[in-house]
Amino acid sequence: MILSSCFFACCSESERLNLFSCLLFCSCFVFASFCKLPVEMALEGGWGWMVVAGAFIINALTLGASRCQSVYVLPIIREFHANHMSATVVSSLQILGMATAGVFSIPMMRKFGHRTSIFIGGLIGFVACFLSSYIYSLPLFVVVFGGIVGFGFGISFIVSPVVIGNYFYKRRSLATNIASIGGSFGTLIITPTAAYMIEEFSFRGYIMIYAAINLNLLVAGALLRPAPSANNTLEVDDGNFEEDQQNVQSDQTQLTESKDKKDRGINVVIKDKLFWIFASTTAFFFAGAITNILFLLPYAENEIRIPKLKAPLIVSSQAGTEIISRIIYGFLGDVKRIDRVYLLAASYFAQFFFSIMVPFTKTFAGLLAVRTFNGLFEGANGGLSIIIFADIVGIEHYGSAFGIGLFIKGLIGLALPICAGRAVDVTGKESTALWMSSIIMFIGAFGTLVSARLMQIRRNENGSNSTSGSVKLAETSSSNQ
Repeated sequence: MILSSCFFACCSESERLNLFSCLLFCSCFVFASFCKLPVEMALEGGWGWMVVAGAFIINALTLGASRCQSVYVLPIIREFHANHMSATVVSSLQILGMATAGVFSIPMMRKFGHRTSIFIGGLIGFVACFLSSYIYSLPLFVVVFGGIVGFGFGISFIVSPVVIGNYFYKRRSLATNIASIGGSFGTLIITPTAAYMIEEFSFRGYIMIYAAINLNLLVAGALLRPAPSANNTLEVDDGNFEEDQQNVQSDQTQLTESKDKKDRGINVVIKDKLFWIFASTTAFFFAGAITNILFLLPYAENEIRIPKLKAPLIVSSQAGTEIISRIIYGFLGDVKRIDRVYLLAASYFAQFFFSIMVPFTKTFAGLLAVRTFNGLFEGANGGLSIIIFADIVGIEHYGSAFGIGLFIKGLIGLALPICAGRAVDVTGKESTALWMSSIIMFIGAFGTLVSARLMQIRRNENGSNSTSGSVKLAETSSSNQ
């Protein structure tokens, strides 16, 4: 409101009218998000698609921006007179900040709710990002722009897929992947825009502008209203009062048991060995992919001599095809005949193949083609890998599993970029980091393939146990007769 008042005081009449229209439009969305809808109008569609739209914006401003770190590497080196290892610490701490938020967001969502958690995360990201534009000490800049901004982004990022999972079941993969397109869209827009703004307004000027843009997280978070529960709309028929009263009591008992299960959610996730295997292997692949894209633009500018404003188009081309890929993987993930984990492992191996081709590519056209084809398989990295956590531990423990999984990614993602930056300082070639990241991506892809096999064994065992239980029940009923 303060910023709006200052703008009203110093702008023309037409600009005031435009600002008023935008504020009215946003207010309508916020007001609508607090209105109640019948359950049948909200679940599997309805307001659920508005939740997807809000999550789209959140992913664009958090995940999309975090994948543009390669644009910041060389400006940080020039601004603070640092080496590659010091510059990559910013990206590593931002990943760790998002991962740490995964642990804190679990009790925060239960204590304050989904929307309030997003508001808190958005405000933390805005304040930290704005203050970092006035910091001239590299260690302090690393902590504020890296760790604290990442922590705020992480809180907002983690909440959105949890809310989507509560709104959708049959189309959960499609809805989650549509929301994850926001990350690709953000990368597509922010990467060239950031390069232009840094060149035009300086690195610190860009950070200040980006801090103001992050306030849109508050508007997007208002759309993520918690999913209504059918248990809250129970109606009692006067004709059969006693039976319906028993049903109501039974439903209340189920709600209490469900709450107790959620309280034990972290313990259930921690004891699941398959969860730890899957979370660790996907974390290795995540760290390799982040490091690969982190050193992509420095490699293009320093070793291939591609101009500063032209190099970001390589990342944007990958993000463009990634948008199409996420829609395709969204549909494939909902097909019952297709195993999601095997589909994810196949996409990981394809991305490893294209990533290892990057150090061999020495032209702008070649890099553009390789990263464009790589984007066709990156659609599995967002929505598909996230909803597999629900397949492993169940939807009731989805939030806990996602938060812990993100924390594991942060720990591994913290070390690899720093080690790769140190290797670049020793060898003097960014291609060294590309080789290292490709090897880590292969380890993650192979581990995900192992996870797919273990999950298939678990399903077969559960299926055989349920079949044997049905046979025993049938034999007992026949003997009683």
